[in-house]
This record gives sequence, C-alpha cells and structure tokens, in this order.
Amino acid sequence: MKRINKKQIIALIILLNIGFLTQQTSAKMSREANMLYMEAINFESKERFNEAIDLMLKALNNSKDDITLTTKLAGLYARNGEIENAITYYRKAIELNPNDAFLYISIGNLYQQKALYNDAFEMYLKAQEIMPDYNYNFLNLGNAKFYAGDYRNAISYYNKFLESYPDNLEAGSLTANSFLRLKDYKNSIIAYEKTRIKNPEQFKDYSDLGLAYLRDKQYYLAKENFEKAVKLNTDDYTAYGNLAVVQSYLKENNEAYANYQTAFSLNPSLDDLKFDYGVLLENMGKNDEAITAYQEYIKAHPDDKNAYINLGLLYRKQNKGQKSIAVLQKGSTISNDFDIKNELAKSYFMEKEYERALDIYNNELSKNPNNLRASYNKGLCLEALKKYKEADTIYRKLSFFEASELLEFGIKKQEISNSIYSNSISWANECVNNKDYKKAKQIYMLAIEENPDISKGYVGLAKTYEKLGSKSKVIENYERALEVSSDNYLIYKEYGTSLSEMGDFEDAKTPLKKAVELNPDDYDTKELLGDVCAKSEDFEGAIEQYKEVLKQEQDNDNLLIKIGSMYKYLNNNEEALKYYNKALNINPENESVYFNLGLCKFDEEKYEDAIANFEKAIELNPEYNIGYFGIAKTYEKIDNKNKAIYYYELYLKNINDEEQKTKVKEKIDELYKGLVE
Repeated sequence: MKRINKKQIIALIILLNIGFLTQQTSAKMSREANMLYMEAINFESKERFNEAIDLMLKALNNSKDDITLTTKLAGLYARNGEIENAITYYRKAIELNPNDAFLYISIGNLYQQKALYNDAFEMYLKAQEIMPDYNYNFLNLGNAKFYAGDYRNAISYYNKFLESYPDNLEAGSLTANSFLRLKDYKNSIIAYEKTRIKNPEQFKDYSDLGLAYLRDKQYYLAKENFEKAVKLNTDDYTAYGNLAVVQSYLKENNEAYANYQTAFSLNPSLDDLKFDYGVLLENMGKNDEAITAYQEYIKAHPDDKNAYINLGLLYRKQNKGQKSIAVLQKGSTISNDFDIKNELAKSYFMEKEYERALDIYNNELSKNPNNLRASYNKGLCLEALKKYKEADTIYRKLSFFEASELLEFGIKKQEISNSIYSNSISWANECVNNKDYKKAKQIYMLAIEENPDISKGYVGLAKTYEKLGSKSKVIENYERALEVSSDNYLIYKEYGTSLSEMGDFEDAKTPLKKAVELNPDDYDTKELLGDVCAKSEDFEGAIEQYKEVLKQEQDNDNLLIKIGSMYKYLNNNEEALKYYNKALNINPENESVYFNLGLCKFDEEKYEDAIANFEKAIELNPEYNIGYFGIAKTYEKIDNKNKAIYYYELYLKNINDEEQKTKVKEKIDELYKGLVE
C-alpha cells in the first residue's frame, strides 16, 4: 500500500501559511532591523539558510518582540531542518499574537514532521477554534489523524474538507486510502473511483485502487488497475507484486510468475510477497522453489503460523515427514492455534508416530471437549493403533451430531459412517488374525447390517467362514458380495482364493476366470488361476495361464519352473527341460531348478545325474528339505538302502506334518527290514 508523501504536503502548507510574510515588515521594526531583515530574505531566496538565520537573529535582537521577525525566523529554522528551534520561535510568535491561527498550523506541521501526530492534531484543532471558517484546515486535521492511525476520524475530517473542495485529488485519495487501511474495501473503491472520475488526468493511485479491488475479491478489476499502475511507473515493484498475486488467483500462473520475477528484480528484499509467491510456485509444481520462498517469508515474518503450515504441508506432500514435523513443531511454539497443532499431528500420523499425534488431540480435547475435528482425528489415531473398540466408541458418538454441526469442523456426515465401517472391518480382520472367529463374525454381521450395500463386510465374513471350514457359508457370502459389486474383480479373486484354500480347486477356477475376464492386466490373478489349474490336474490350462504371465515377466525364473513342471506332469520331459534350463540361465542360484532337473533325470532313469542335481539344490540351500527326499528316493530306486535310510532320516528331521512323518518312518522301517533280510 502506497504511503502518502507527508513531507511534500507539510512543506507546501508551511510555505502557504507563512509566504504572506516574505515581503512584509512590521511598522515597529527599526530601520537597521528592516535592512537586516531584507538581507536575510535575499539569502533565503538563494537557500543560504544559515546566513539568513544569523541576520534574522541580529534583526530580532535589534527589534525585540517583533512578530514579523519572530515568525520569519521560525520559518527559516523550519526550512533549514531545525525543527525544535522553529517550534520555539513559533511559540514565541504565538505569545506575541495568540489569535494567529496560521502559527498553530505551522507548529502542527512541524509536529507532523517529528511524527508527533497527536500534538500536531491539537495545534490544528486550536487553529480551527480561532478560525472556524478556514475549511482548508480540515485537511490538516485529517492528515494528523491519518498518520496517527485513527483512520475513521481522518475520514470524518477529509469529508468536511471535501464539502468545500469536492474535486481535491489529495483529500479524495487519502479518504479512499483510509477506508483501505480499515479494510472497508467497498467504500475504498467508491472513494477512489469518485476521485478518479473527478480527476481523470491527475489520478495516479491505480495501485491502491487495484489493492482495494483485490481485497474485495474483484480480481479482474484489480488486474486492470495494477496493469495501469505498472504502465505509469515501470519501477513500481509493489504493483508488479500485487499484479502477480491477482494473476495467480485467476490461474494465469505463467504471467504471475513473470511479474513476481520483475517485482523481485526491482526489489530483491520484497519478502512480504514470498508467501503468495510460494503458493503460486507450489501450484506450478515448482516445489523446491516454493520451499525457498516460504523459508524466506518465515525469516521475515516468524510469527505467521500460515507460513509454517504451508511449508509443513509441502514437505508432507513430498513425503518428507520429519522435515514437516520440524517446521510444524517450530510453528506450534509460536502459535498455540489448533490449526497448526492439527497439521503437526497429521504429520506425526504420516510418520506412524500415532501416540504423539494422539497426545496432541487428547491435549486439545482436555481444553476444548467440543472440538469435533480433534475428536474425529483422535478416533483415526486409535484405529491406527489397533484400538478398534475405543475408535468405534468415538465414531459412534460423532454419528449423533447433525451434519451442519460436523461441517463447522470440516467433517462430512458420510466420513463418520465410512470410518465406523472401515474401523469395524479392520477390527474384525484383527479378530480373524487372532483366531477369535466368533467375535469376528459378530463385528462383520453388524457392519453388514449397518451397510448392506458395501461388499467388504460380506467378503470378510466369507473369509471367516473359510477359517471355520464352512464352504456353504463361504459361497453364500461371496455371492452376496457380488450382488452388491458384480464387476469387482477383486471379489472374484478372493472368492477363488478361498475355495482354493479349502481344497476345492475345480470350483475355484470359475471365479478366478471371471476375475481375469474383468481385469485382463492382472497377471497375479492369472498366475493364481494357473496354480489352481495345476492343483486340479488341468496342466494344459495351467500352462496357458503361466505363458500369459510369462509374456509380461520374461525373466521370472520361478514361473519358468512352474511351466516346466506342468510339462513334466504331461510326461513331456523335453519341454520341461527346456523351461528348467531357461530358468537356470536366468538364476543359477535357484535351488528349485536343480531339484526339478533332478526329477526329470530320475524319470529318464539317469540316477547319478538326478542325485547330482538334488545335491546341488541342497548345496545352494541346506534347508531345502525336499532335496533330501529326492536323494533318498533315488538311492532307494537304485537299491542303496543305507544311503536311502540316511537321507530319509535327514528329511524326517524337518517334517512338521504328522501324517508325512508317519509315512517316512514306515519307509525307513521297511528299508531296515530289507537290510536284515
């Protein structure tokens, strides 16, 4: 906002008020004093004020108490910048002539120069009492109030002045400027526009008029006036900066960026604009530059909480959680406002420091228990901490509030419903993980009852019944989920997975095929379908799915092994070996490749080669237990019972399945009997 050039105003008023004394002398003045006076006037005209003052002092010494000499000496001191001496002699002049209003005005002008605006006002007021019809003095009274920051009273005096001088550019602009400083933007606009219309050639305050339009959110008119301002004065960095601000609001980002650059080139220390500049840079994706702008703004304005919030949010957007926390922590020491505390808690939350976030919300609620935002976010923290029951209690309490009450805190009613549901699903999932299937069923059923049109509850309940071994209930709940979301391929995928886990491989193929149909780019599901085909002995179907995945994952050695194994089951060892060797070329450290090569060699009755491959598998991974089984089986085949027993016993050490253990023990006993015989 442009500052009025008060020194020019005051100097002009001084000259106007005392100019009538320049060529006049007092009748009481002696002839010698008069000559000194005239000589002093001559030096004054040449702006040789020190010499003029010396002569005027001599003249006054010759003719003491002369009002003309006293007044003129005061004026000379004023012009020479000796304010205190000027005031002293004006006061002496008032003692000689207490009814001279212009003497009070002159002292008032000098007080203004000293920024003693209230003292200046008292002088102007005294002048007005002496000369009530001198309406021009209302401008002085208005100026004194303006510079004292009393803009409302300034407007009152300016209006009185404008009653007599309605076309005065200065008073009109000062009135508008006062409204602007009072943030009464509409009246500021009216006053500026009125002044502009009355003084179309002289009006220059386009920058301040633009600012009034900007603050009133009339962005296009603001832009128009700022453009006029920079056209009038290409060095007006404030106008360039404000033009950039309004252009950023109008989404004219490139133009705004260019004008910010111009403003900063004219005034590199223009830090007041760095906040809005940071916002623009952020919107343009220039995040590193935005960070610098916010940092520079904070350095100049360390008490502005919004700058800390914006910088903290920007770091958070860049996934720099700890930097976000550091900035917001600093900001929260400056402002105890909940907005910044909330953002700090959200950064803690992002960094999974849920307890610290929870502490902030608990502290806020201890001071303000009606802060629904703090309450809701506390629920989110509890949910993240897996304290589902406590979170559920909070969410359900919030659900009783009216939508309008929640919106006051930026919360939508639907958010509460969604949180109740998602928390219930997470809670039930946790119960399943803990094998508390009864509790899981209760929670899933309540979630379904409250939200029958959301599929997650049905899917969760189906998985719970999967753990309980109830195939009919599994199918029932997946089918209900599909009634709600018939095109959700993930439900079909989960459906097929559950049936597969329950050993129903044939039925599992149908939902998995549907999942692939709905999302042909989901190669994970295709591989899963291949696995199910393999388990249901549909080896050709498995190969078809695996090869589809292979198109996308050509270097997947485990996938190549799966394809090779399918060919082996189809008794096509030639193709099987081809895929095993491809896998070996990709990953020669994969023990599974050697095991499967060993199986092929076993089928080809190349038992030494089979043993060599099984041993290589174990060499690569001594815990690869199936390798010991392969060696044992091969030695059994070539009737080397001792070695067969040795490797079966090694295999037996790491078997967990009791049924398999029994079979291996029986095999070992059988081999021992063979040795005895």
